[in-house]
Amino acid sequence: MPVGVAGFDINSSCVSFISALEVAAGLLNCGAYRRIAIVSADIASRGIDWDHEESSLIFGDGAACAIVERGDGRSGIIASLIEMYPEGSELCEIRAGGTRRNPRSGVSDSDFLFHMQGKPLFRFASSLIEDYFSRLLQKSSLQLSDIGTVVPHQARSSFP
Repeated sequence: MPVGVAGFDINSSCVSFISALEVAAGLLNCGAYRRIAIVSADIASRGIDWDHEESSLIFGDGAACAIVERGDGRSGIIASLIEMYPEGSELCEIRAGGTRRNPRSGVSDSDFLFHMQGKPLFRFASSLIEDYFSRLLQKSSLQLSDIGTVVPHQARSSFP
């Protein structure tokens, strides 16, 4: 890479690539850049509690890369909607390592690892998907009949 090329880290767990794509689209659309390389790698195995079967069986390591550039408007991201729901944060979390807990007192080694409550998380996410999808359709100016397939992110391999 040439000297002076901008680069930064976007770390948002399993949605890091999607988050980077969202940021890249904004930088391309405002004219800041002509072409952007996204390189994304997630080493989930380092943060998994291997004694917690519900999360250890479904996460793995992965990587992806893409070169994205501003096009002529005939293709690309029509709309995106990235949201978080703090009221469900205890269902899918890493309890320690952030600014909320002192890393040297009152925490166990397990608190630094990923924990998920799969069935409650699925129920919580299911309660949100219809309203979320309606907002995304409205933002995109599309109708449900315009969509052929929807594949939502779901971490569980079996449903409750």
